[in-house]
Amino acid sequence: MKTFILSFLFFVLFCVAININAQVIDKIKVACIGASITKGARLENKKTQSYPGQLQTMLGDGYELVNYGVGSCTMLRKGDKPYWNMPAYKEALASNPNIVLIDCNYRRYSFTKKWK
Repeated sequence: MKTFILSFLFFVLFCVAININAQVIDKIKVACIGASITKGARLENKKTQSYPGQLQTMLGDGYELVNYGVGSCTMLRKGDKPYWNMPAYKEALASNPNIVLIDCNYRRYSFTKKWK
């Protein structure tokens, strides 16, 4: 019985903490970082057709997704155009997001050039 009461109290405190946290954060910030797929290359309307735009629609108003995609970049630090050196990377860090989604694709040219 004692274990049940302690478990119940823990559950109640957990629910209260979640509720307080939900009230403090207006929107959950999600930073989408990556290359051309994240950016929405070759799409007419990048804001709505890219995967961050579509995910924003699915998640609704409780989330704020920001697309930090940069075309032709690689996630390799020693690649020919590293994402790490792009202003979008620094902006994503500065935004202090709650969640970060990383598109880990890599350009074959960078991969084969640097690893052969």
